[in-house]
Amino acid sequence: MKLTNVQEKAVNEIVNSFDLSTKNKVIFKAPTGAGKTFMISNVIDRIISQSNGKKLIFVLATISDASLPQQLETHITKYLPYLNNNFEIKHVVSPSSSKTGTKVKDYSANIPVMHNGGLLIFGLASFGKGRIFTEQGILDTFLDNIKNSIDTELIYIRDEAHRANEAKSLINDTKKANDKLKEAARFYIEMTATPKNIDNSIIVEITEDELRQDTTKLLKENLIYNQGIEDLEEEEIENNQLLEKACEKFKEIKKAYVDKDNKYGLKGINPAMLIQVENKTKENQEEFEKRIQEIKTILKKYHLNWVAYFSDDKKDSSGREEVSLEKISRNSSDVDVIIFKVGPSVGWDIPRACMLVQLRNVSSETLSIQTVGRIKRNPAVKDTNIENWDFKNPAFSYYIYSYSKVPSIELYASFSLKKEYKNTEFISGVIDKNQYYDFKRSVEFQNKILELVSKTQLEEKCDLIIEEYETKGKIIYKSEKLLDTNKKIIDKAIFNIIDLALANEDLIHKQKNYWNEKVKAAVLNKLNQIAKELNFSYELVAYAFFTLKSSEIRKVYWSFQEDKYKANIGVNYKIIKSKLPDFFSIEKDDYKSNKGIFKLQLQEALNLKSAYESSHLSKNEKYNGNVNKEDKFLIYTSDNEKNFLTKFKKFLDKRVIESESIVTWAINPVHTGIYFEYIDGSTKDIRKSFPDYILKIKDHFVAIEIKDVNDDYDIKKTEKIIEGYKQFLYEKELKLIKDSFTLVVFKPEGDEFNGMSTIKAINDKIDQYDSLSSFLNDIIKNVSFDQ
Repeated sequence: MKLTNVQEKAVNEIVNSFDLSTKNKVIFKAPTGAGKTFMISNVIDRIISQSNGKKLIFVLATISDASLPQQLETHITKYLPYLNNNFEIKHVVSPSSSKTGTKVKDYSANIPVMHNGGLLIFGLASFGKGRIFTEQGILDTFLDNIKNSIDTELIYIRDEAHRANEAKSLINDTKKANDKLKEAARFYIEMTATPKNIDNSIIVEITEDELRQDTTKLLKENLIYNQGIEDLEEEEIENNQLLEKACEKFKEIKKAYVDKDNKYGLKGINPAMLIQVENKTKENQEEFEKRIQEIKTILKKYHLNWVAYFSDDKKDSSGREEVSLEKISRNSSDVDVIIFKVGPSVGWDIPRACMLVQLRNVSSETLSIQTVGRIKRNPAVKDTNIENWDFKNPAFSYYIYSYSKVPSIELYASFSLKKEYKNTEFISGVIDKNQYYDFKRSVEFQNKILELVSKTQLEEKCDLIIEEYETKGKIIYKSEKLLDTNKKIIDKAIFNIIDLALANEDLIHKQKNYWNEKVKAAVLNKLNQIAKELNFSYELVAYAFFTLKSSEIRKVYWSFQEDKYKANIGVNYKIIKSKLPDFFSIEKDDYKSNKGIFKLQLQEALNLKSAYESSHLSKNEKYNGNVNKEDKFLIYTSDNEKNFLTKFKKFLDKRVIESESIVTWAINPVHTGIYFEYIDGSTKDIRKSFPDYILKIKDHFVAIEIKDVNDDYDIKKTEKIIEGYKQFLYEKELKLIKDSFTLVVFKPEGDEFNGMSTIKAINDKIDQYDSLSSFLNDIIKNVSFDQ
């Protein structure tokens, strides 16, 4: 077993960054399935070989202390025969302090003294709240012993790749332990998909393109979605129909994998189908068990051997042999289908898996990148070559049957807030929602909603629902489009009175924005009365009403909101203090076109005054954009933004004295940055606008929204944003707002401005400015004069 060319290059880059005389940090970024564990094993081995007599203790940590650390120990132990050094490996777990009254000394061996160095593997949760290691200072003692030793060094390897599956509370609890390990380490390797805080870090990256171009093929390449679904006659299909189509295709794949002549190296490899299910809860236990049984029945129909593996303690199978994760993952296993939860998907190595099935009401809501990664691995790497690696090779393709899109964590770029601006205050503009929506408390609004309750219409609708149930044996409540097909999969169906009640809860919950508790109680009470008069169940009448009248409830709501908007009563605009987020990233799919790289000179004002600094740029984009490691850059997402940045850069370069008044400026992160609320033009609801760029000129705040002079895709929205900006000025004139600010929409191509400013001289001629330079210069002069 040896490293591929791409893996070898990455390992060498990491090892070459190791230097016992200095502290270094490496950020290691690689796709799921690239073989990170094997690469890290080789990194450890090669660093040990150049330790020059120093005792090296490696700590490999994940956030969770569940199954992943144990799996890492198993895998690395398996790799030892292929390495030069037979180093000691130990998996470390801390007991919970709530489960034992034993004293520290009885647990001191849990972080063993490794006299010859070696590898310790643990989950950082072992150092979280309520753990012996934390409460009794065992981690501190362990690190102090290393710091006080003249011949021992710590090398810390942190695997962040799967942190998305962990709860925020767990991440927060383990931060202190992570920080202590980082501080004590001579060499720190961070494995992550989204690099942050890269100050003086060495970035080693493997891209999917590099893996595809490598002579050794680690990953399957051809993704096929929902194949065969179009052959079904029905427009709306059931879970079992989706699974049956998957089973039919899987039977074909099994035949293709037979590979009698071993042309593709698949002889003796049995493909596997994975069915991912969500965690069972007390609330969904009965329904969950029912769905699992339906899955098993269909698998039996297609003569497929299955295992339901939820943990080492919770497993079931159609066969008699002992079930373990290690055995069913083997290429030779005769288990065709594995029903599993999210947990085992993390760090689970099963290259023979080629199909993933995700069913409604039993699977997780979204596909995780780690789960998809399980079916992307090539099961016959050794026998794959450029001559047999194509569409004819059964292992070239992988299959997904699902309603969800495959997630992308391909990071395009990321940015970190500079330390000097972490406490810098900006402003956001908000609307008092309690006051704006107070019409929902009026008698007029309640009466208008109650008028929608029609006994005649409800009787007709109930008859139609009963007819549907008698014809189909169920009531179709929800359906959702299947990807790459014209079909819909039935999301939820109603089979009994309990299902009907649960559907009503969902329908009532969806109305929460359109009424209040008083109105809801009045409506439900009236529906109950009509149910008694019609001799129908309350659940049936309620379901009929909400499926029949939901859109009309919204219309009544919008009507009252429109009246209030026209009267301009009860709209209270406020300014609140805000800070920028410490970090933001842009993924590849965030902007499908026109994005680009705007390079910065290290000492130019545009770079020095920027609140954010570039943290990371994907390897492909670095190559395409001719960006070097030391280069600083910005990302623009349209030609207009590029135009603005060019003009702003020229202003800062030419007007050095005036630009000194500019404290800072920033690209404003969408969804997490500075925002201003406004009233939507169509629904009259409150919306948020995130300006593209923000500036702080002394204590004066400037927000700039960039638009195209000829091609504004939503002119009405832009008009409402401008109108909202001007409302904040009106509140300022009433002396309800003390802050000083300018909010504008700017069209760089035509140098057109619109908006407002609390500086009267600027506001009086805001639409007359014909250049960004004169606009900013006037603000600087006025702000300087006032102060």
